Amino acid sequence: NYGPTILPAKKVENLGHHQVLWLYDDKVVEVGSSNIFFVFKDKSGGIEIATPELEDLVLPGITRDSIL
Repeated sequence: NYGPTILPAKKVENLGHHQVLWLYDDKVVEVGSSNIFFVFKDKSGGIEIATPELEDLVLPGITRDSIL
């Protein structure tokens, strides 16, 4: 149900932003109509890619599936 997302999306659009970053209990869960990835360097200098876990609040995305 995307109904509750319409007003927040319009508010951020009026501020010049393209998407809403949705949080739940201090966790990033999704971005309106795209996938989100965080890229970190680990302690040994290697690259780690993180994305929200697929749970009840997160829909699987094609881009997410392709990258992971």
